[in-house]
Amino acid sequence: MNPPSLPRTRMDSNPDKQAGLTRRGVLASTAWIAPVLLTATAAPLAAASTCQSPSGLYSTRAGARLLHGSLAGVSLNAVTGLTGSQASNSAGSPPIVTVAGPATLAPLSGAAAVLSGILTLADANLGVVHQFARANRDGGSLGAVGAVSDSGSITLNPDPYAAPDLARVELKGLLENLAGAPAADLVGAVSDVALVVGAVGARSEIADPCAEPVALRQYLMSHLALELSTPAAGALVSALTAALPTLAVDTSRILGPLSSIPLLGGIFDAANISVSVSITADALLQPLPGDGSAALTLDAEAGTASLDLSTLFGGSYVAGTPGWLNGLAPNTALFASGFPVSAVSTILDQWVSALLARLASSVAITVTTGSLKLSGTLAQFASGTATFTTGNRLTDRLLGGLMGGVMVAVAGSVEAALEALLDPAGVLSVELTAITDLLSAALLLLSDVLALTVNAQNHRPGSLPSASTVPGQFEVTALHVGVIGAASLLALSIGHAVAGPNVPRA
Repeated sequence: MNPPSLPRTRMDSNPDKQAGLTRRGVLASTAWIAPVLLTATAAPLAAASTCQSPSGLYSTRAGARLLHGSLAGVSLNAVTGLTGSQASNSAGSPPIVTVAGPATLAPLSGAAAVLSGILTLADANLGVVHQFARANRDGGSLGAVGAVSDSGSITLNPDPYAAPDLARVELKGLLENLAGAPAADLVGAVSDVALVVGAVGARSEIADPCAEPVALRQYLMSHLALELSTPAAGALVSALTAALPTLAVDTSRILGPLSSIPLLGGIFDAANISVSVSITADALLQPLPGDGSAALTLDAEAGTASLDLSTLFGGSYVAGTPGWLNGLAPNTALFASGFPVSAVSTILDQWVSALLARLASSVAITVTTGSLKLSGTLAQFASGTATFTTGNRLTDRLLGGLMGGVMVAVAGSVEAALEALLDPAGVLSVELTAITDLLSAALLLLSDVLALTVNAQNHRPGSLPSASTVPGQFEVTALHVGVIGAASLLALSIGHAVAGPNVPRA
């Protein structure tokens, strides 16, 4: 029996060890096939002692469901296209039974029609909604779901920014059914709030029912975000755009470098140094910072503030840094212990730093003093590559590389002015306060209202109440989304794979 399996590494020698990969590291590989979590669960001793089949034949089972559970009171089990792939091998079956196919939400009718305004699922052509189940009469079975191939291997496009959104769950309508804060605080502050789930992969495999451990369970997630539709994002960007042309730049730190160059004597006017800063409107209409370098992204054009939960605690997607969402222990409850008091200010500070780095190539600076004029982007000034002219070609040639120190000083002055502009107590305090209030409500939603469980496994400590207790049946769910104290409102398993029970035939 040779079922498809993930390639092993030295970490595989201990199935209870977790291995982490970054989102970029995972997606930059040739495929999503590197093991991220290899958690194997041993079968009960009684089952292990009676696992041998005298005939060498077994009755085996496997299953895969992209979406499982209930949403807005609607059981997903009854939705056409979400029934999943179920494989069973028993007496009279062929040697190998394989059932595979994509999940779909269409068509939605009857009681399930309400889901059309709550749940959005990726198109099958994106390759992230596959469901694969295989049951082998020799004792092996495999369930795999999500970004998986036709053989059950977890795969994804190698482009680091190509991981598509798998599902989108609109939460505002659900939260409006909850009384009191903190849900009410967020509902009142936004026009919409959605949980955006990136591509996932889940895999449960029993290669040999007599082996120890019996099952190998794995999961992968590309990204996870909370998206808030709010005028606060556009208000901040609009205020920033309006403030840049009147940015107050301290020119005193430029005077020293200018005075240190004898050739500039009589060319620049120490009493009149003008620094103007501008930026094209389009530069601020793009998602900011928009490069994965901060947990918070503001999109003025779309009117959204997006909180990347996969970097909220783990930092930005830097090559070589473990991805926080992957490699987590079985039944990890995200944000269950709440957030540090400084979380909101930390998120905002991170966004400001990332924004300044992003703006370096977009902010245009012009410095004029006497007959000297310098121009370029903030990045060019910082690197000493901005252009300059004195109006005299010979003087310009003689100055050559002597202007680098002046340019760096200009960049430092402008950066300091931008930091002051984005200070919570500065000119944009009203707009920044709206963002901090939004973040505070969002974090309370994550810690006190939503229940997000990653790598949900049965037969393990902390397993979900809905987890199967059937002996020999091993489940793994990439992400489970619930509402604390209101399971009937939302209990959604995303990426659910099952293997077993596999038992000797009589």
